[in-house]
Amino acid sequence: MKISMQQFFTITITVTSILFFIVYVYTENPSHKTHLLSLPTKDYEGDINSTNLNFIALEIRKNREALESIRNEYAKNIAEINNRLDTLSANTTNNTAEIIEENEDQDLQAIHDFENAIAQEQEQFEEELVDFTWAPKAEVNLEVGLDELQQELSFELVDSQCRTTRCNATVVFENYALAEQYGNQLAEVSIPGLNCAQSISLPQPGDTSAGYQANLLLDCSQQVLGNVQPTY
Repeated sequence: MKISMQQFFTITITVTSILFFIVYVYTENPSHKTHLLSLPTKDYEGDINSTNLNFIALEIRKNREALESIRNEYAKNIAEINNRLDTLSANTTNNTAEIIEENEDQDLQAIHDFENAIAQEQEQFEEELVDFTWAPKAEVNLEVGLDELQQELSFELVDSQCRTTRCNATVVFENYALAEQYGNQLAEVSIPGLNCAQSISLPQPGDTSAGYQANLLLDCSQQVLGNVQPTY
């Protein structure tokens, strides 16, 4: 059976109290002396018993003081351990908060950079002139490819345009949740007749339950230059 430190101190103090009681009874009632100590020399029984009692009382006092010292030292060590644990916990919490904050800052920066890249793509598309030798056929391929995906990806094609090396398709989702769910898939699908770098921006609106409009941007410059072949 294991005895805790608290139980150990309790037992020790109890035993010490009993010993003090025995000493008290022995001192106050001489009739009990013969039951407690059996001394070899009757002539010096009183002196020897008195010496023994003083010795016992002194030892008990010393033991009790030693136990109190051990108990205080134990309590001090426990307090120091708790302080260290509190410090460690506080440092861990602070470090975790710093890491989370740093990751959030990095995520926000990545989103900001992506939105800037999309904005630049949109500007470049709007600045391009229409190449009538390429744009009409590219628009047909884009409309046919997206029309086949409307039901699968839960969007409606509103408009599609192609210029010299870029195309832009405007789509509408029923709400922002559907845009989040299917928007990125739309940017990754292959459109027959085209082989373009596709991107879409899905910033969160104020009203997430309302219809959500997004622009699918296609950079087909590598296909126009003949560096890649159209997909079929």
